[in-house]
Amino acid sequence: MAQRKIYNKQDYTVDLENKIVVLSDSYYEKLSNFSNKW
Repeated sequence: MAQRKIYNKQDYTVDLENKIVVLSDSYYEKLSNFSNKW
């Protein structure tokens, strides 16, 4: 069995077993704030 590794960051979560990157709400907030500067 493959060992499941999940990295929890402030902005995103990486699930190596399922090869999924889940972006958190804070990431989208930063992205929108960045876009608003332009």
